[in-house]
Amino acid sequence: MIHFKGQNRIAYRAQEQWRIGHMQGHVQPIDVRIPNDGITVLESIHGPAFRMAPRVDPFHKLILVGRGSVDVRSEGQTTRSSEGGLVFVPQDVQHQIEDVAASTLFLLCFSDQMGAGLADWSVIREQMGDEIRAWTALPFASSLLPLWRRALAEQERGDIGSRALLKAETVGLLVRLARSVESFEDEQSRMDSFIDEIGRTSFEPWTVDQGAAWVGVSRRQFTKSFKAATGMTFVDYLTAQRIDRVKELLASGGYTVAGAAYTCGFGDLAHFYRTFKRREEVTPLVWMRS
Repeated sequence: MIHFKGQNRIAYRAQEQWRIGHMQGHVQPIDVRIPNDGITVLESIHGPAFRMAPRVDPFHKLILVGRGSVDVRSEGQTTRSSEGGLVFVPQDVQHQIEDVAASTLFLLCFSDQMGAGLADWSVIREQMGDEIRAWTALPFASSLLPLWRRALAEQERGDIGSRALLKAETVGLLVRLARSVESFEDEQSRMDSFIDEIGRTSFEPWTVDQGAAWVGVSRRQFTKSFKAATGMTFVDYLTAQRIDRVKELLASGGYTVAGAAYTCGFGDLAHFYRTFKRREEVTPLVWMRS
């Protein structure tokens, strides 16, 4: 079951489809009405196994995950965002939202009409980009949910100045996001930060999707940028970090081969032995004796 709060509601038509012998709920958004000032705020409370049909919108969307976790799919790429995460979906980009865990989403839908008359609007839009992107940790993350609550309240109130306040909240959020992209949140800084984190925590079960979410770019862009920054694919770099750490532990004399492998993130010993020999051209035991 899907519930919506807000003056301008999305109408949904429930459909059913068979897939692999199971009945799944398939929800199709059919209408979003945006006023002339170009802003609509929504709260979407999802039931279990929510999955939206693919859609293309003639407006931009900022999605705050208030509860749960969602995958946003587009062109074969998946951007995952969990509680407190923020996702930007530009206009004219086909996308699909599917719950990983039952979620509550706060949506800020806005058109370029909202930016009419703003001197820096083109710069703000350029900073936001034209691909789906996600932020997992923002300096002002704690203020996001109260911001959406205020925006919803003003939209519901419809009093003198309510639309002006709604626009002010929206523009303020977009400015902060654009500034974060330009400063610490520029792609190279985020990539450098992620590479440093990999070096410290290579034992963690890192994935390409997690890296893309950290850097705030698509999976495809992350893969390209990571190789440009390190000269290696993500998997090869992570493996190299783990093998180097294994060698440090073995050289210390305080670990068995199995103990070092498990400590450094290798869950499969057979795979570890093959990987070590392929990289070092000797087995771990031979390397220890050399």
